[in-house]
Amino acid sequence: MNLFNEELTLKAAQNIYADYGWDINENNVTNATWYVSKDSDISTANLVFTYMRGQKSHYINLCKVEFATPLMPQNIKDKNIGVPTCTSLYMKNIDASIQEQRTEITNAICNTLFGAKTGATRYIIDNGRNTLDAEMGDVSTFTVIEITDNVIKEQFVKIKYSNNDEDLIAKLANENNYKTDGGKTVSITGEKL
Repeated sequence: MNLFNEELTLKAAQNIYADYGWDINENNVTNATWYVSKDSDISTANLVFTYMRGQKSHYINLCKVEFATPLMPQNIKDKNIGVPTCTSLYMKNIDASIQEQRTEITNAICNTLFGAKTGATRYIIDNGRNTLDAEMGDVSTFTVIEITDNVIKEQFVKIKYSNNDEDLIAKLANENNYKTDGGKTVSITGEKL
């Protein structure tokens, strides 16, 4: 019996979005990845998934799933696992079309802030709001997210203003042309299934 299946993923998503009244189905909950301990009695797991609401609005989610009955072999065999409860650990809205259009600047910012790596999923959340910074003057402000097998990192960065990505990428080569502002790191616990 594959316990970490689509049905359980959908239940977790429904639990997370219960207060929103949004439709949750197998077509709009995607990229589900489970992380579990390798103990004999699993009582909790982490789940990363994407919820798609409409054409552009996608939500990246990390939640903790707690099982009513530990997932010991006999409980699984008897289908005695109870109803799991879910707690949202991280949720962020992204616009997938920005990701498709601005892959190079997304990777350049993430490489600068988090280091170059393969196997990471990266998102740029906004198109670079033009704002005024007290130290740097006119800047483009971005929010980026990087997801690896053990952590989600979110960071805000201000880059000296330019109206094209090639110039922005060039400015990232000099730390005087950008600065980070805020951000968060959320650990993903367990081993990826």
